[in-house]
Amino acid sequence: MTSFSDMVMDGSPALRDGGDLLVPLRIPWYRSLALSTFEDIELTLDGVAVPRRAMRLEVGGRSWALDELAERTEEFWYVQDTGYVRVPAPQGLGAVVEVAARLRQRIPYILVGPGQCMVKHTRQTRILEVRDA
Repeated sequence: MTSFSDMVMDGSPALRDGGDLLVPLRIPWYRSLALSTFEDIELTLDGVAVPRRAMRLEVGGRSWALDELAERTEEFWYVQDTGYVRVPAPQGLGAVVEVAARLRQRIPYILVGPGQCMVKHTRQTRILEVRDA
């Protein structure tokens, strides 16, 4: 069985919103963290990598480009909240989509060296149902 801290997807459906797809992600940690601790998010949809510049993270009703996250030290992703990565919907999107997600996050209170925080890498692949938002 997989630990909740090794999961970024809990089986919630992806949501079709106009020409976009909202991919649901969970924070793979037991505590809420500032958005600035999320160093990278990578997604592939049905085996096709989504370009970084095409992704936006939506948490708590707000939205940021991934390159804006480093500045968001006062904005938190709470463990009880589902975040969404908004991407352009792939051509021919059907009723299900295979999502491979990879998150890289710094854990600011676990030091592994002088001035160096632990970096957690989490990967998960899952088939998600696609529903209208």
